[in-house]
Amino acid sequence: MIVATNNLDKLKQLKDLAPDLNLVGLREYGIEVDIEEDGKTFEENAIKKAVVIHEQTGECVVADDSGLEIDFYEGWPGVYTHRFIPNSTAEERNNAILEKMANVDDELRGAKVVCYLAVCDKKGNITTYKGEVKCKIAKEQRGDNFFGFDSIVELNDGRTVAELTNQEKEQVNARSIAFKKLYKSYLEEEFKV
Repeated sequence: MIVATNNLDKLKQLKDLAPDLNLVGLREYGIEVDIEEDGKTFEENAIKKAVVIHEQTGECVVADDSGLEIDFYEGWPGVYTHRFIPNSTAEERNNAILEKMANVDDELRGAKVVCYLAVCDKKGNITTYKGEVKCKIAKEQRGDNFFGFDSIVELNDGRTVAELTNQEKEQVNARSIAFKKLYKSYLEEEFKV
């Protein structure tokens, strides 16, 4: 199964969740493509990526789109999480969010991490799976075990996602939650795992 990503952290995360499956990233498969994420929702972007790669390969493809939705800003940055500041690093985007929220009271810092996974099977059929984690925005970046916005996403126990071990992350990560749903309801049937 092709995972429609060039993000090695994301690919490793999915491979760790399903070591018995042959998950192959775009680079490993020899695909070089930059798919414009112009959908209005995470689900639309995930479907688009899965379909584009399926059309190029004829293979079963899984693709995702995910991001941070901050309650105080009515879901911003949402689908723009990874690109609301062009050509920026995760740390720069995280700092921009923290600066924007500097004067927001603690009880108004609620947010959620949302991930949609889309599977396009070899026949072109689409199925989507959603993972969601409620959280709040920390007041500063904390933790070393991160990619994306993990260092500013604070869980109910007061730790940021970046302060968790990889094993702990698997339990509270929106992508992991969506992938476990996918694995159970789709892959078990498709591959008789």
